[in-house]
Amino acid sequence: MKIHASITDFPLLSHLEEFFKNFSNAGVEGVEIVLGVKSRWKIQKLKYFSKKYKLPIASLHQPAWSGVGLYFDEEIGEIAQELGVKYMVFHPLAFHSFDSRAMKNYFQRLSKIQEKYGIHVMLENMPNDIAYKKLHQFPQKNTLIPHMEKISEIADEYGLLLTYDVSHAELKKPQNEKIFQDMFSHIGNIHMSSFNKNQHHLPLSMGDLDSKGFLTYLKNKKYNGLLTLEVYYPKLGLVLDRYDFSAIEDSVKIAKEILGK
Repeated sequence: MKIHASITDFPLLSHLEEFFKNFSNAGVEGVEIVLGVKSRWKIQKLKYFSKKYKLPIASLHQPAWSGVGLYFDEEIGEIAQELGVKYMVFHPLAFHSFDSRAMKNYFQRLSKIQEKYGIHVMLENMPNDIAYKKLHQFPQKNTLIPHMEKISEIADEYGLLLTYDVSHAELKKPQNEKIFQDMFSHIGNIHMSSFNKNQHHLPLSMGDLDSKGFLTYLKNKKYNGLLTLEVYYPKLGLVLDRYDFSAIEDSVKIAKEILGK
């Protein structure tokens, strides 16, 4: 099980090479690229940095503009082929319910893209925030579990895999929860981070997640999907804040201690 980390557009003043270089120094073994203004039209640079720093691009994440329904951007399937990537993360549409016509059309398109480009589409569970409020319209007080049940049902219906985002799920010990055990065989990617009641995407050395217990479970179960650190600490600033690479390094050390690397 290799340890990957996510590269996004943010902070905006950072550079792609800065992430590849510092992730490599931190012991990361591969990356997930969240396609955006820095990377969407710079495929040759991605290939160059990947080779230079010996960090394979293991997965792609859809651009923000496709997740909010502004532009579907099917050309990202061609990018995946050019980069040799077989796994791509997609969110459910923001500001839509699971049963809306737009959402159903969206899932159908994801299924067709998967077949057309020979990739695995991995549908991600989302937090109960303003953009995804309509995905949490269940009678239960805590809607995160029925939300994940619905995501799993949809993935099965359309032949997709799952991305399990640890922070979005807010389960302190996922390994002990029936919903995670039920999802496990269909998970192609785990977005790994810790969390507390105020903040998501913390390093594994902080927050409420039983990081060591969870990683031990994955090891014992011989999990063979992707493990992708999504650590944005102390926060993922939009412009001036610098990314804290020491937080990634700490998380990599904890993961390798458990996984035996």
